[in-house]
Formats: sequence, structure tokens, C-alpha cells
Amino acid sequence: MYASEKEQSGLAPKIISYLFDQMEEEHQKNEELVYTVHGSYIEIYNEELKDLLVKQNPRKLKLWDNAPGGPDVLDLLKPQLKNKQEAMKIYRQGTFASWFFNPVFRD
Repeated sequence: MYASEKEQSGLAPKIISYLFDQMEEEHQKNEELVYTVHGSYIEIYNEELKDLLVKQNPRKLKLWDNAPGGPDVLDLLKPQLKNKQEAMKIYRQGTFASWFFNPVFRD
């Protein structure tokens, strides 16, 4: 007997699915309720931040500690995500970039 794809998925895909399912459920109860979701994918390695949603070699980012509302990462791509499929697409893109641009695999 094989486990379903959802049962085999990792923590992040399960959270993405749960988040969008909950938003849809709440929207069904109250159609005036509107959510806006933005996503990003950052790698922190050797005290460097990299935006893994950049199409080419991920650029190094800087943490801005004086941002209104708390720390923020300057120039980080944060696309708006309209549904679970868009969220999973950037998750897969970031996961691939994390592997592809990893210095260990380049040598």
C-alpha cells in the first residue's frame, strides 16, 4: 500500500496547503474577508542571505534592522501568491535553487 502524495510531502508543502485551505474555508463563511499572501525563499549560509527566487545566481541580501514593524530583508523578491499552486511553484523554485547554487555541489 502506497501513501498518498500529501502524506509523503514535507512540512513546508503541508503548511502551504493548510494555509490556503483555511483561507478558502474562512472566505466561504464570509465573502467580504480577503487575504493577501506574499512569499519569499531565503537561504542563510555562512552569515550570508541569498534570495533563491532570482532567476540567475542568487544575489546577496542585507538585513535592515530599522524597518518599520521589525527587521526586513532589503531587495527581497516577495511575489503575491493567489493560490496554493503559485505558492508551491515558488517553493519548488527556491528548493531547486538552493540545491543548484549550493557551493558544495559546484565543485
